Parts: sequence; structure tokens; C-alpha cells
Amino acid sequence: MDDLTLEGYNIDSKAKQFVDYFKSQANHFRTSNLMHTMGEDFTYTNSRMWYKNMDKLIKYINSKE
Repeated sequence: MDDLTLEGYNIDSKAKQFVDYFKSQANHFRTSNLMHTMGEDFTYTNSRMWYKNMDKLIKYINSKE
């Protein structure tokens, strides 16, 4: 949730978890490129919501650099 007025606002913590995960993965590879699959079996039944949330997360992370 990326709206500060919502009780469940959590984009800060979710973005940190996302970045920390990829930083930890980067320690195990020689290349600067990482590929990671996203979602589970039924994640894409509502793909519009899934991609909307991923876009929000990526936009938020990029705005912090």
C-alpha cells in the first residue's frame, strides 16, 4: 500500500525487503544481471492488479536512488 493515509501503508518496508533480497542474491553471481520469477500458480488470474502493484514498487524504488 502506497497511500500514506491508509492504515496498512507498507511500501517502505516492502521496497526494502525487495531490494535486500536482490542484494543478497547478487552476492552469489558474477554477473550484474539477475533474473527472478515473480508470482505463484494463481497470481496471474488477476494480472492487472499484480502488474499495477509491481509497477508501484519499482517506481518507488527508482525514486529513492
